[in-house]
Amino acid sequence: MKKTTLAILAAMAVASAAMADTALYFDGNTYIDIGTKFALANSVSLSAWVRVSPTITVNPPIGSGYYGCGIVGQGYFGGATGLGFYISSSINTADTSDDAVTGQVRNSGTAVNISYKDPTLFTASEWHHYLLVRDKTAGKMRLYVDGMRVNEVDFASSYSISPNFNFAIAKNMAGPGGLFRGWIADVAIWAEALTATDANFLTQKRPTSIGKTPYAFFPLDEGTGSSVSNTISGA
Repeated sequence: MKKTTLAILAAMAVASAAMADTALYFDGNTYIDIGTKFALANSVSLSAWVRVSPTITVNPPIGSGYYGCGIVGQGYFGGATGLGFYISSSINTADTSDDAVTGQVRNSGTAVNISYKDPTLFTASEWHHYLLVRDKTAGKMRLYVDGMRVNEVDFASSYSISPNFNFAIAKNMAGPGGLFRGWIADVAIWAEALTATDANFLTQKRPTSIGKTPYAFFPLDEGTGSSVSNTISGA
């Protein structure tokens, strides 16, 4: 087991409705910078259990007009090559019709977004499982929510997505600090394109139990402290 010192300012354990036993709470300022870049040049998959706190609406990130809280990823915003998940919405919190979880894969100036609208995102405080798959061979990007494929878009197989920045959890996509409010658990990344069957398994099993070994896996079971364990590392 690899132990990595991380920039966590404050976090707490909570009972999870997801597969994870515990999760880390992020208060809109806290975040984790893993301190390393994972190789993403080929097919890659990224997953996490996520529960957004309704209090996220009192902490609108990235300037005026829009929410844009990073969940997990590296690079992928502001021109940085990489991939990740983020929460997006208009600033009008009374209108939940465009609240969405969005995946982004970026190759230098080329960014491809894939979204799933969820009007309960900021209100219901529910657990959801998100899986973002970049299938380099097929030239596709796929988004799975709670084990079901909800969207698929083209992303040219010729594009490399070797990252500019470190892998991070709950980090501001466009600047320093953290902006996400809520709970995150069982963050995992694979150096391959996971399938629809894998996506379904991930709603029932931990990432280490689906028969495909993650490149890196962060259970986020520690609860508090300044370090978390990466149980598998390709770094």
